[in-house]
Amino acid sequence: QRMLAEHEIAQDTLGGRSILGTRCTLCGSAVAFDTTDVPGVGPLALRTSGLLESSNKLMFDPEPESLLRQFSGDAVSGPLLGDGVVVPIIGLTLTSWGEWRAEHPDTTVLAEDPGTGRRYRPDQLTARDADGPIFPVGDTDLRLPPNVDVLGVEGPDGPIALDRASLEATLADGGRLELAGFVVTTDETGPIVSTLDGEPSDALSVRWFAWAQRFPETTVWPG
Repeated sequence: QRMLAEHEIAQDTLGGRSILGTRCTLCGSAVAFDTTDVPGVGPLALRTSGLLESSNKLMFDPEPESLLRQFSGDAVSGPLLGDGVVVPIIGLTLTSWGEWRAEHPDTTVLAEDPGTGRRYRPDQLTARDADGPIFPVGDTDLRLPPNVDVLGVEGPDGPIALDRASLEATLADGGRLELAGFVVTTDETGPIVSTLDGEPSDALSVRWFAWAQRFPETTVWPG
């Protein structure tokens, strides 16, 4: 994460698929995308634009010239907006290296020095966001403090934001949460969201202000 905090985007090829990993330190989200063959457009080579929408980083594709949201993969400008393109999201887990390595001992890892000569500090941000978002985020939903971490899920009954601190307390010692058509459990790598039938479901760890901006009609748990 400390490397992605500076580069914001990392690209790799896994199992024949082109994988894009992104990190937005402003809205606290990390997302993985499959850019191999995006429906309606084909392969995409996304880059960091340096632009923001409500304190959320925007990616861009140089051909066609379009801007896309980092935490949802949909276009906000350019030809891809008119085509309604959404880049497929891949399930991603935020966890510690030790826990991940224990579960996946044959994993590959990006070298600490990938040949750039740069040094990556353990915490580049220090207390940058201690008083809330440092850039404008528009109207603020006051149901939660702006920088609270939530787990966002687009459930069968609509979007829902689960307060991470409350969720971790509920899931401690093998707990289980069932609501709004999905189930949240946990293992060594973190929360796992699935449908009532046991099918995996995408979830996004993000700060409240970013989720509320994207889904203003969202439900909040606990309510």
